Amino acid sequence: MSGLSLRGMTVLRAKRLVLEDVSFTAPAGAVTAILGGAGAGKTSLLAAAAGLLKLERGAVLRGGEDVSRVPARRRGVGLLVPGSALPGAMTVQDALRHVAGRPARPLVDAAAEALGLAAMAHSEVGALSHGGALLALSAARV
Repeated sequence: MSGLSLRGMTVLRAKRLVLEDVSFTAPAGAVTAILGGAGAGKTSLLAAAAGLLKLERGAVLRGGEDVSRVPARRRGVGLLVPGSALPGAMTVQDALRHVAGRPARPLVDAAAEALGLAAMAHSEVGALSHGGALLALSAARV
């Protein structure tokens, strides 16, 4: 099955069990919502799927392939952590280039263009909505 599947995922944070035996599938091309109260483990679930937290047990499948042992940067699963922000008092283009670093600048410019951010490239970061800032930040994480 294509998309992202989690099978039997168990995660500890600071030696505390935060997820136990969680399984679900987010089909490719669909919008999937993960709902729960504060502290329910939503961010931990997504961080573990992206490879930012270690799995105690279980598997992460992307497009049917087990990527559980693939490093986060090569896993093909991105995560914008709540509270992520671009540097203020800069234009969107300058902030994206700053966050990405010199080697990735051509990729960032292409990603910003593909995401429809070219029209706001010379706007100040502070003028962006929260959603616009997250969209811009996703271009900086190519």
